[in-house]
Amino acid sequence: QQLIQRQNHIGSSDMAAILGLNPYQTAYDIWLQKTGQLDYQEPNAAMFIGTMLEDGVLNFAENQLGPLVRNVHVEHDNGILASNIDAEVVEDGRPVEAKTVGIMRGYTDKDQWGEDGSENVPDYCYIQAHVHMICSKKDLCYVPALLAGRGLLLFHVPFSQDVADVIIEKSEQFWHENVLKVIPPIESQPTLGVVKRMKRTPNKEV
Repeated sequence: QQLIQRQNHIGSSDMAAILGLNPYQTAYDIWLQKTGQLDYQEPNAAMFIGTMLEDGVLNFAENQLGPLVRNVHVEHDNGILASNIDAEVVEDGRPVEAKTVGIMRGYTDKDQWGEDGSENVPDYCYIQAHVHMICSKKDLCYVPALLAGRGLLLFHVPFSQDVADVIIEKSEQFWHENVLKVIPPIESQPTLGVVKRMKRTPNKEV
């Protein structure tokens, strides 16, 4: 169901890639996905472990923040942005974005994660948090994270209107100019793993 929803909207991780801030995906990758040009991808080891550990990270957040409602889908008024939020705090509806970092590849981005309780998270996570806040109309996003070598920490990302304005503008531009017109974004290339997933047409000449 989430895969179908993601096909028709720009999500939080999509937005980070469109802005060039997702270390794992590019804007071109997202364009191929939204225009239906990719075959289904089985979860890799890191994705599988992240899914397995998510409940534990959310249990930690629940201990800190109170009861949570998990797996919440929220759409923005523009019909383009949408969030599959890991959880929302029951008391105030604030979104929660759970992270597991460095379990498979090692903790290579230590300098991008600040102290417990701070807003200092990597850029891609900062954008994800803002998409959640834009869609849910909240002023703060909690980011509980299991960081290899550091344990469980809880970050607080406050809402920035300037960042939100850029996200809304760029998402609408990408959707109308690239997705609907089926025109790839300029100055962006697909990652090798995504190229391997592109749908092939036998005997087609290009």
